[in-house]
Amino acid sequence: MGHAKKHKRKAIIQEIEEWTRDPADVVETEGMRMKREAVDLEKSRKAEASKQREEADRAAIAHKFDEKDRIEDAQKEASAMSTWDEVKAALDDMSTEVRVSREDMDAEDSNAASIDSTLWQIETLKILRLRLPKPVMTSLPADLGKLLNLTELIVSHNSLTTLPAEVGTLVHLKALEAEANCLETLPAELSNCTKLEVIQVTGNKLKSLAPLSTLVEMRTLYASNNELEALDFTIEVMSHLRVLAVSGNQLATLPAGVGELQQLIHLDASENVLTDLPAEMGNLSEKKLVEMELGGNKFKDRKIKQILEKSVKPVKELTAHLRKGAGGGGGGGGKGKKGKKKK
Repeated sequence: MGHAKKHKRKAIIQEIEEWTRDPADVVETEGMRMKREAVDLEKSRKAEASKQREEADRAAIAHKFDEKDRIEDAQKEASAMSTWDEVKAALDDMSTEVRVSREDMDAEDSNAASIDSTLWQIETLKILRLRLPKPVMTSLPADLGKLLNLTELIVSHNSLTTLPAEVGTLVHLKALEAEANCLETLPAELSNCTKLEVIQVTGNKLKSLAPLSTLVEMRTLYASNNELEALDFTIEVMSHLRVLAVSGNQLATLPAGVGELQQLIHLDASENVLTDLPAEMGNLSEKKLVEMELGGNKFKDRKIKQILEKSVKPVKELTAHLRKGAGGGGGGGGKGKKGKKKK
């Protein structure tokens, strides 16, 4: 300090005085007060927010345990009335999966003639596989909608003529398998199941797939051997679709939107009444698409027929052919060659 004064270093002297000054001697200006109050207020807000989060976490944990106790009590009560051993065990153990297979039993057997009603009280259930003797299960009850945690519903090889509207409440459903039943329609409410990734409805009597238009997470769609005359849903929204199997229907055309399915690995539209293919199918990825089954149709374009019958690389050749505009616009018999322009 003395050295600084001796050499009249005012800036240094002022800085040293600031360092050594007692905070109590500093006069708080209006600006300094407002800044301090703002800092204090922010600290207070953060502390309150932290306290609220802790209280919310504690309440959530308490609710979770209370809910678990409620479910356990309800399922134990239902277990006492169960008629199927599989259901009773699932209720007692709070299982997430139930597999019931009665297809080899006599339909008149009391243990196979009707569904155990306590099945629909397994709130913990995520996977349900249900197969009864062929004439027995023609429908599922509305109580299906109580299984709010269900992610997989597998009811193939039964005698279902319909699915209940309550299937639309199963918003966590990722897989629906109802192969080899007698379904004539799909409920409109199925469009609410927007997490669906797999649908297997091969071997039914479906004339429409319209409820699938909202299912943007679809990966696999099996709908062969039905009575479809058109793919009447917005197929291009299924940007993740890898498998599309619609053979054995009455399809006269394929929608142009098929060409937007860039993740498609397997396409089977064989044994329909197709006479042409949309030119947009030329946009399909040759690297992704490894199987394209189109036999058993009535294509007008002889080049398409030739590719399908003789080519060792049908996907590559067919997509190239369609990109040229042949086959298409729905594509009939291909376009004639354009003459060369004279120089």
